[in-house]
Amino acid sequence: MGSSVSSTSDLTSEIAFLTNAFNQNKVVLISKTYCPYCDKAKRILQNVKFGEHINYTCYEFNKMGQPRNGPMQQALKKNFSNVTEVPQLFVNGKFVGTYEMCKEKNKSGELMQIFKDSGEEFCGKIKTIIQMQE
Repeated sequence: MGSSVSSTSDLTSEIAFLTNAFNQNKVVLISKTYCPYCDKAKRILQNVKFGEHINYTCYEFNKMGQPRNGPMQQALKKNFSNVTEVPQLFVNGKFVGTYEMCKEKNKSGELMQIFKDSGEEFCGKIKTIIQMQE
């Protein structure tokens, strides 16, 4: 029939991958290398209020072989964030927002507080994951 992903059971490996990513990293940015909003979100993380840099791990879905709106994005929507667009920022496994949401939270100072509450360090280490880990 050629149907799209329709049930959570179809996404078991993607859900496990994302759960592991969120468990291993306090701050996770889901991104795509060609997305201008993803670039803007990275700039926010590299210059969170007052010029401090937050440590984060970036998962570049297109570099991981994920098709546009593929199973990884479907797993995100169904199980973690209820949105499909990227970028998506997670702190301690909780969805913080898309670029627009993070931009507003950064303006208000809420984003800095979320990072401080997470216990993550501010020293600018960025780890980019470009392949699915087994």
